[in-house]
Amino acid sequence: MKKLFLFTSVGIILFFGVAYTINKFSDKQSNKAVALNRENNISDLVDYISNNEEDIDAKKALAWEYLTNKNYEEAIRLNKEVLNHRKNDTEALHQLVISYISTSKYEEAKSTSEELLKFNNYNPVALTNLAQVYFLLENENEFVIHIEKAIEASNIQESKDFEDQFYANLNDIKNKYLDNMRNGNPADRYFLLSQEIYLEPKLRIKALDKIIQVDPTYNKDVYIMKGKLDMQENNLEEAKLTYEALIDIYPDEEYGYFLLADILFKLSDFTSMEELLKRTRNEHIANFVNSLVLYQTNKSAAFDQLEDIYNKTLDQYKQIVLYNLVSMSKDMKNEKKYQNYLEVFNQGTFDEDYLIAISQNPRLDL
Repeated sequence: MKKLFLFTSVGIILFFGVAYTINKFSDKQSNKAVALNRENNISDLVDYISNNEEDIDAKKALAWEYLTNKNYEEAIRLNKEVLNHRKNDTEALHQLVISYISTSKYEEAKSTSEELLKFNNYNPVALTNLAQVYFLLENENEFVIHIEKAIEASNIQESKDFEDQFYANLNDIKNKYLDNMRNGNPADRYFLLSQEIYLEPKLRIKALDKIIQVDPTYNKDVYIMKGKLDMQENNLEEAKLTYEALIDIYPDEEYGYFLLADILFKLSDFTSMEELLKRTRNEHIANFVNSLVLYQTNKSAAFDQLEDIYNKTLDQYKQIVLYNLVSMSKDMKNEKKYQNYLEVFNQGTFDEDYLIAISQNPRLDL
């Protein structure tokens, strides 16, 4: 995808600060690894390391590439290898924390964060990540305590403008969260957290799950947002369940049918798509689902039908239709249409949240 979206979790905020250090190698072999890393060529880095096993900096560079491509298990393996040689490598520890959070290994994330804080117990990023781990471990009191510690640490240490803005925003969230804990509806405070794009996707998903547990009919946007975050994290089966719940509770929500059909197509679950067709009497939705089902047997006809839907569809749904037009034209090797539709899709005019979810999932990115 040509349009660049910045990763928005606090863990990735860290990486903007450490990327230069990670890539700052001293010898000629490491300089070659840097060049390969800048080309974002994982296979070349792998080949380079196979002939230069002693180059720990190159392994750090490859771990970074794996992490930003959401290959967390490989990132964990390589960062552990780095730490076997450099026990005090705080960058590798930071990356381990993010990888552990992203793979739901919360106890490992907690212990690694605590290890990191032994080097500097006023590390605001480590404290913020530890706070998020506590929330994911169902300990809201420690979540608040460590958010407060992170804010205090950020005031002590020298920081960049974007970091100051992040922690000022975090302080505002914390105050609203505490007010709600004392006086409000639990669903309201979880919804507050779910809106914060700077927090880890896993935490935002957890907050949305908590809303659904407390009040399943709180807001249809809870299901829409959760499904997109599930998709962003490549939990397509979970996204399917989320959107099925959405149309069960809000059967008149047309957007939910588009989202569900889109996920089912990504999963190649054509049986469920046939069942979805039976559920809707909406011609617009039925045409979209039919075009996706038709793609199994007649790609050209399905593409033409989808183009017609795109020209007639409502704005918010256009982003989903566009994604499938780009994906199909790429599969059909129609370069002209692929480039034309990709350019429009990357503008995110119709549904930027959907675009971000796609762009942050390397397996779905176009």
